[in-house]
Amino acid sequence: MQREFTKVAISQRKLGKCIYDEILDGDTILSNQGYVERKLHAILTDLVENASKRRMPQKQARVDRIRQPLRDLRAKLHLLMSDYNSNNYARFFSYLKQVCKLIDEMHTYGLDIDIDEELPTEASIGLERLREKYEESRKKYEQELSKIKDDDVEGRNRLFDRYRTQLLNDEEIVRVAFDLPAELEIWLREHV
Repeated sequence: MQREFTKVAISQRKLGKCIYDEILDGDTILSNQGYVERKLHAILTDLVENASKRRMPQKQARVDRIRQPLRDLRAKLHLLMSDYNSNNYARFFSYLKQVCKLIDEMHTYGLDIDIDEELPTEASIGLERLREKYEESRKKYEQELSKIKDDDVEGRNRLFDRYRTQLLNDEEIVRVAFDLPAELEIWLREHV
């Protein structure tokens, strides 16, 4: 790498460009004022600070876009876990469906990119995993439902009840749904 840099430095000097004699370490320049001349250090520090200031509005815009949907999601997750604790599989299913619909809507509006960028990794992965588990279960239910005759109402109802009970008893769904509200609460408090 040093050899390539030397070649570039020589060719740039022949073109009349001013170039530093050695490869510069950006971290060392910013952290050690004596590494380069004081004036160069000040110029580079200003450039880095200006670039980071320009990124701040983008970050705030991302936070503003996802704050309310995450509040709504947190509220639904609290209701979901309340119904889990009361072992109410019908309402648990209803809230799980609503939670997954909110997550899908966030994807539809492109908020998943902002969420991946801003939320802690565990929370972002948890949201995606919750939705995936729900979708896997729903597809499995629909496959089994297609095998039952349309006029077999009792069979269809038994399958639907079994499907909702399986969701209530799915350990991964329950674990993620228990962990997410606390993670979202922390993030929302930090981004008021």
